[in-house]
Amino acid sequence: HIPTSSGARENMASAEDESLIADGGYPEDHFWKNMSCRTLAGFIGPGFLVCIAYIDPGNVITDLQAGHDDRYSLLWVMLVSTLGGLFIQCLSAKLGLVARRHLAEQCRVEYQGWVKWLLWVAAEIAVIGADVPEVVGSAYAIYFITFRHIPVWAGVLFVGLNVLEFPLLQWLGTGRVEAVVSAMVSVISACYIVELFIAKPDWGAAGIGLILPLIKNGQAMLDATGLIGAVVMPHNLFLHSCIVQEKELDDDTVGTRIIAAKYNYIESTFALFVSLLINIALIMIAAKKFQSADPTMGTAVTIFDSINKQAGQVLFSIGLFCAGQSATITGTFAHQIVIKGFTGKELPLYQANILLRLITAPPCLIVAIVFKSVSDAHKLDVYMSALIFWSQVVLSFALPFAMVPLIRFTNNPVLMGRRAVNGPITKVTAYSCTFIVLAANVFTTVFSVIQQVEGSSLVVQIIMYGASGILSIMYCAVALWLLFRPMHMGEEEEEDTMKKINNSSDYW
Repeated sequence: HIPTSSGARENMASAEDESLIADGGYPEDHFWKNMSCRTLAGFIGPGFLVCIAYIDPGNVITDLQAGHDDRYSLLWVMLVSTLGGLFIQCLSAKLGLVARRHLAEQCRVEYQGWVKWLLWVAAEIAVIGADVPEVVGSAYAIYFITFRHIPVWAGVLFVGLNVLEFPLLQWLGTGRVEAVVSAMVSVISACYIVELFIAKPDWGAAGIGLILPLIKNGQAMLDATGLIGAVVMPHNLFLHSCIVQEKELDDDTVGTRIIAAKYNYIESTFALFVSLLINIALIMIAAKKFQSADPTMGTAVTIFDSINKQAGQVLFSIGLFCAGQSATITGTFAHQIVIKGFTGKELPLYQANILLRLITAPPCLIVAIVFKSVSDAHKLDVYMSALIFWSQVVLSFALPFAMVPLIRFTNNPVLMGRRAVNGPITKVTAYSCTFIVLAANVFTTVFSVIQQVEGSSLVVQIIMYGASGILSIMYCAVALWLLFRPMHMGEEEEEDTMKKINNSSDYW
């Protein structure tokens, strides 16, 4: 039950009607006074589905890489990224609950022609980039948990062909899936937090790294970009704006929707706080234990050696497998939502998973087969870990093409209503997040090119610098154009468009 203020009555001529309340205030004005823990418990679920992407195998590698390269100095990046991720996730939840449309669906309504296709391709790239670590991480988990008897390539093949769980998930329903994922998050948390205290890191240096914003060099900036991409995943914005609509509300008034959004903010805050603790723990463990060896999927298992070599290997493998499988579930949900939102055609979960794995599994399988011999084990670790790391960097580049439409939609009073539309502080924060992500991505491009052309001829350097400069300008120009272009949809035009979409899935 969602409480409303005593005697409150709304005249709801439309979803955006802003009539006054008889008792002198809107229901959401009395949220903190009427907040109920029992009501909050009914909203637990979507935040944990979303937060699993914050602790998936991609995060394991990027966290370990950051801890190895920069020790404790990038802990502040993890903190800021998680807070930014929480802010963006709250906007996503607000869009779904107040506008009653998810992000992909609203993109299909608002954008036409090449813009719609660009956003769809960016969303698919985000889903693919998020799924690569799940394939690799789950394969390595099987490799470790069987004490290296099942090779990595066989694990990749098994994970790539594992679609039997999705009919079961559809039968279980969203609520039970949320419970399963929440249980997996608990297992992962226990595994990593226990190891953190056993490792005995430098707590003083960690405290300084958490509050002192410092980027030491270009490699640190590249690691920071990887952390941003691993934490704030674009496909989560599509997922969150859809799954929050599964919760049943007492009524369909604007006030009730806003109150539901506030309950969702609290639940998301708790879920992402758990993910923040896990990521900080991994960075601190890597800073303590990876003094010389490079962190790869093969060496990551050694972070639990301080418990017991075999028991630690099993503990790490269980946490890694739970992270990979739960992230696979959420990624497949997101893929299904993206396809339905942009095309109007709904795929069953198992078909969405097959389509996704046909793209992500073959590259991982090829690498695993090429380096399957024992003598190539180190090369396999390096290439697989590089595949994961750069997939997270790609996610950072795709992020603005999900963030910007979300910000524009929640800024639109026609869509959100005057009571739920973003206020000035929210707008400034949202724009600042966008500019920070764009700046980090451009810097990463420039730094990567500098690394690649070092020692090359002058002609090669000119071509590479010119190409990277042009691509960076085009990338920023498109993102900024999307951020500041006028919204085309008025209220009447939007209603007409939705009628056409509902009548024909091939409208666009």
